[in-house]
Amino acid sequence: RDRFCGLMAITCISAAFLLSSCAKPKDNNPPQSGSGYRIEVPKDQPTIALANEYSKDGDTIILDPGIYKEAIQTQHKVVFGSKYIITGDTSYISKTIIQGDGQTSGLGVTGTIMGLTIKGTTVGASVISYCNISGYQGYGISGAGNIDHCVISHNYGGIASFSKIFNSTIAFNGSDHPSSITSLGGVRLQSGSAISIDGQIANSMIIGNVRYKSGGGLVVGDLGGNGSYTPFNIKISHTTFKNNSTIDLASSGGGIYFNNNVSAVLDTCVFIGNSTPAGILGAGAGDAGGTGNGGGLYLGINCGAVLTGDTFLNNSAYLFGGAIYASQNNNTEIFQCRFIGNTGEGDGAIGCDVGGVQLEECLFVNNKSTNALNENKGFEPIVKEVTGNLIRNCTFYNNTITANHPTWIVYSGLANIVNTIIWGNSPVNTTADNPSFGINYCDCDTSINPGGKGNFKTDPLFSNPSNMDFTLKPGSPLIGKGDPAYPDVSGKRRNIGAY
Repeated sequence: RDRFCGLMAITCISAAFLLSSCAKPKDNNPPQSGSGYRIEVPKDQPTIALANEYSKDGDTIILDPGIYKEAIQTQHKVVFGSKYIITGDTSYISKTIIQGDGQTSGLGVTGTIMGLTIKGTTVGASVISYCNISGYQGYGISGAGNIDHCVISHNYGGIASFSKIFNSTIAFNGSDHPSSITSLGGVRLQSGSAISIDGQIANSMIIGNVRYKSGGGLVVGDLGGNGSYTPFNIKISHTTFKNNSTIDLASSGGGIYFNNNVSAVLDTCVFIGNSTPAGILGAGAGDAGGTGNGGGLYLGINCGAVLTGDTFLNNSAYLFGGAIYASQNNNTEIFQCRFIGNTGEGDGAIGCDVGGVQLEECLFVNNKSTNALNENKGFEPIVKEVTGNLIRNCTFYNNTITANHPTWIVYSGLANIVNTIIWGNSPVNTTADNPSFGINYCDCDTSINPGGKGNFKTDPLFSNPSNMDFTLKPGSPLIGKGDPAYPDVSGKRRNIGAY
């Protein structure tokens, strides 16, 4: 009897063991919310859908290398991605692929997406980092809070909405169909809300994007016409805008298009080879305010910007402002920027409408106004038709205008030019014949405003202009000869010119 009881006990224990071994995976008894549990696919769950079903807030879903074709919308706030998350090995990014159909697929995560290659599907998440996103017939990223260390390329559009973009490349979006209305450009930040929206872009590359309407690289602001616009505040630093363009004949802002109540700060950015298309003024159906202006940057109605240390190189506009065009009611300050080799039919470097532009310590070299428009007044590589301009401590050298009628290197309504060098430009006319135009403490090899004071007409003795060195040689007659009303930080008179 004792032996029988012992055998029964052993049998019961064995049965219990067998039952436990056949139980469902441990994920069927998911941890409590926010516990940070890790669910690996296919180790713990065979599919992403099951991993999603059993996840809770705070969990991490890890995918083994492979190609996954599931439509994914997570139900909880999770971290979702490849084994890069737990190893830091970047090779897992290219080996772990979410593959969509290019048109209708979607990857939506209420949390973080990290370390994936995503093809043919649009993506949305609070945070997207270390991802490569391409091949979607729409915006590659439909919306995200923070985007970091990502490559978004060869979609119809790059990013539809964001809060912050860091260390990322947005390239060739819209470029695969460059004559199509489906070309959506690089980055967009727009809203129908009345709430102020803030955005930030830093240490990124926005390259080769094409938009059918205005803003090939970046478009910010409400484009509607109801008169009640969302305030936008955006800061862009250490970012390159290169070879972005627009298609529609009435579009503007090849690199960036700001319109309707945008306040912007641009710090140490580079604009290279951005352009607006050649066409006929007023043709097409571009965004409000667009008419082929602002090859590098377009500042639209009620926009203001502070630019510091930026470079504009070889940008072009069909009409005004090869580098920058500032439209109505602008308040723009430009400090220590360089404008080199930009081209516009009207204004080779900067064109302005109604508002105020302040230029300080800026360099303008080799900009060109083709002046192909048959107008009766001059167009110029610098600033046109603005009340309240200030141009101080700038250098204009070797800028050209091709025209058969009177033209001016600088033309304005009411402006003050101080401590500035205007030398070696062609043609030799300097300013319009406006008696309100003031030039003081400047060096010009052209006509000087008779009412000005402290002016020179002498070789400035640049150090090495052929190598873009426009500092003054020792012994230059312009050293310490600037307007005494604008001393440097030590209280001494400034040099005339940008350096």
